[in-house]
Amino acid sequence: MVNEVRILHVDDEPDFIELVTTFLERKNEQFQVGTATSASDGLDQLAADEYDCIVSDYDMPGQDGIEFLEAVREDYPDLPFILYTGKGSEEVASDAITAGATDYLQKGSGTEQYELLANRITNAINQYRSSRRAVNLWRIRTIRSEINQALIRSKSRSNAEARVCEIISESEPYLFTWIGEMDSKTQRLEPRAWAGIGKDYLDDITVTADDTETGQGPGGTALQERRIAVSQNVQQDPDFEPWREDALERGYQSLAAVPLEYEDTFYGVLGVYAEQPNAFDEDERNLLAEIGDDIAHAFHSIEVQDQLRTERDQRRALFENAPGPMVAAEIRDGGDTHIVTAVNNAFEEVFNYDTEAVVGKDPSEFLVPEKDLNRHEEFRERANTGNTFVAEVDRITADGPRTFLLQMIPYGLDDSRADGLYACYTDISERSERERAITKLHQATNELMEATAPETVADIATEAVTEILDMPNNGVHLYDEEEEGLVPIAWTEQAEEIVGEPPIFTPGEGIAGRAFETGEPQIYRDISTAADCLNPDTDIRSEIIFPLADHGVLVIGSSEPDAFDETDVSLAKIVATHMTTALDAVEHERELKKEQAFIEQALDTLSDMFYVIGVDGNLRRWNHRASRVTGYPRDELAEMYATELFPEDEQETVANAIEETISTGEAIVEADILTADGERIPYEFTGDRLTGLEGDVIGLIGVGRDISDRKQREQELERQNERLNEFSNVVSHDLRNPLNVVEGRLELAREDCDSEHLDDAASAVDRSLTLIDDLLTLAREGETVSETESVGLSETVEGCWQNVETNNATLVTETDRTIRADSSRFQQLLENLIRNAVEHGGDDITITVGGLDDGFYIADNGPGIPEEKREQVFEAGYSTTNDGTGFGLNIAKEVAKAHGWDICVTEDETGGARFEITGIEFAV
Repeated sequence: MVNEVRILHVDDEPDFIELVTTFLERKNEQFQVGTATSASDGLDQLAADEYDCIVSDYDMPGQDGIEFLEAVREDYPDLPFILYTGKGSEEVASDAITAGATDYLQKGSGTEQYELLANRITNAINQYRSSRRAVNLWRIRTIRSEINQALIRSKSRSNAEARVCEIISESEPYLFTWIGEMDSKTQRLEPRAWAGIGKDYLDDITVTADDTETGQGPGGTALQERRIAVSQNVQQDPDFEPWREDALERGYQSLAAVPLEYEDTFYGVLGVYAEQPNAFDEDERNLLAEIGDDIAHAFHSIEVQDQLRTERDQRRALFENAPGPMVAAEIRDGGDTHIVTAVNNAFEEVFNYDTEAVVGKDPSEFLVPEKDLNRHEEFRERANTGNTFVAEVDRITADGPRTFLLQMIPYGLDDSRADGLYACYTDISERSERERAITKLHQATNELMEATAPETVADIATEAVTEILDMPNNGVHLYDEEEEGLVPIAWTEQAEEIVGEPPIFTPGEGIAGRAFETGEPQIYRDISTAADCLNPDTDIRSEIIFPLADHGVLVIGSSEPDAFDETDVSLAKIVATHMTTALDAVEHERELKKEQAFIEQALDTLSDMFYVIGVDGNLRRWNHRASRVTGYPRDELAEMYATELFPEDEQETVANAIEETISTGEAIVEADILTADGERIPYEFTGDRLTGLEGDVIGLIGVGRDISDRKQREQELERQNERLNEFSNVVSHDLRNPLNVVEGRLELAREDCDSEHLDDAASAVDRSLTLIDDLLTLAREGETVSETESVGLSETVEGCWQNVETNNATLVTETDRTIRADSSRFQQLLENLIRNAVEHGGDDITITVGGLDDGFYIADNGPGIPEEKREQVFEAGYSTTNDGTGFGLNIAKEVAKAHGWDICVTEDETGGARFEITGIEFAV
């Protein structure tokens, strides 16, 4: 914080304002409190003077605190504003936060409230200043982003330097920017680029990298020490004497010099001049250091690109001596024509064409077979856009067609299209058939992954194995397990010729049966007897069997011995592996469909309305409950948008809720359903965003619940709250404020004199405030609890223990159950029971919280409660101490009753009091 913090306190109670001012200025010597007794007075003072924070009452004549807040926010949208009021309610707090209050604090009893207020003020101001710092950081990052974009687009170093200077000098609070490079002969920093106010400044100054006077400023320091150097105040900086007059004449109040260095290369210094002193704080310096790194890295990249262009020219010079055939071509007519400009010696030797016969022609005229012209057009477009690629192609030589590996290398992309290309050919006509088999293997793998039925998988696999293992007398069978054993489900014609009618195998028997049973492949290169094979009457001499997990076996047989080498086995194994994966996927898909049918059946049994809405707002899916409630037939619902199911006055609310769900992920809205018969039914809708497999938003899914009964209860509660509102206002504001003033005055009086009468008076005031709090609690709490949540008993007890003065008491918790309760009212019950035990049990009391079959208990080892008094202790106003209000246990009883629980008091095994709360619903 700065040395002085100015606070404006607005309250219609002058005595209370004076009291708060006194305490705040005593709590923090940096606080300076200004006061106003009305909102209009506060607005006048705010217009006349600057303040760091506003503290305002709520219930004031004329404008109340919320209206005052709204008026402040029109001109001061971010100024910290704390609503400090005696009228405490969730409604006021909600309105305050909605209107833009920084914090909300209810006036309480005791001087501790003023220390809490001081802490809240300090926190609010710190957050405000942090927010302003965040805005400054955003400005800083924006500058760096713009510079990086400019560096990316720059084609040369000079262009990059000019754009950097322009961007920085046009950004507040900077006035002038320049980039200089050191002359190794003169040791002077010579300008390369500049922009901003005072361009002639560079004509009047000298910056060096030596020990003279002109080398001691920020520029010389950055040059010599390779670090960022700043002069935060040009007017007062003694090291800036050589340049001060010229700088101040142009409005420069501070400056920073940034070294531009990448790895071991030094590119110069960036100088930045600002219009105000102390402009270069830590964040600003870090930004400039990062910008310096970015600029130096960009210069390095530009140098690398220049080197690459040089290397490209060198490669072009090596064209003629390349060992393989190469063709150079220009791209003309917008990419429609490629004209051969040169071929190397290797091209003439391999293709057997004379150079004169091909130069000036399009390759499609003499190199590309007619069957490949469409594919060649695809290659042409890829080359036009600068794509380097490799492809297997057929080309026409003077001696006939041959197969080559083509590598296309475009060059020259200054206007996003290539200027020309190099085509490099490698003759692969002699490539083995096994390599072609591998290509087929990849194709088969892709087809297997797209299969949707076991039969399709079987057909693809048998065909693939036959083509991959292109050998004479080779047959393929595919078996799957059925009730009668391993049953053939697909086979090739060659297999039928070799084996005849394929037999059925028993798992564990024969070669195929053993492979399925053990999960291990069975490979036989030379079978002397056919008794253990597919059929004893066949001519099979070689056989490979691969198990397919739970899906059967793949059998490959040949009538020749040693028909399969290691490569054959490896390729077949790969097919078998992919077959297993594909069959697993098919089975998984079927299970998903069954599960989907089950889920849809379950949704139709819901008593609530279930629905799916697309991103365009139309109904995509709904359960039977939705049809029954709305009264619309399914065919009509299928043509409707979701908003059409609501009255006109509700449609905008529903549309906004749909948009919020899709954009933020979830939303809850209450609206009336308008049935086909014109009936309005109140519903609560809860929606969640629905995403597709790719993560894109495809709509929302939600549930609607009839809340007619709840709405009726809310209306009854609202009428009850209206009757209590006037009473609460009088008690919370008109009675509490004067008592707070008395309490504060008594505290001040103790500093001036020492009298036991003051202690008695303070006790009386404290008891009155406590009595007011208890009365307000009883008045504001409803008779029943409408909404509950899961509440951890152990955690809540620990929290309540921290909120109550427990002296030297000890807490023992013997249960960790979770119950369904209204969290805030449940805390009231626990705090009142703990407070009662501490007040009546003595200094060293032990309080135990334990579990019951249908609830819990709170017991102590104090003197206990006589049996004849155990019903009386729950009566309002009953107390056995002079300073007690008699409402604590009565409030506990009312909270239990509102939840539908029972509470009673009995004697603990230690002789103390034991309060048992039963009839509780535990969370699952």
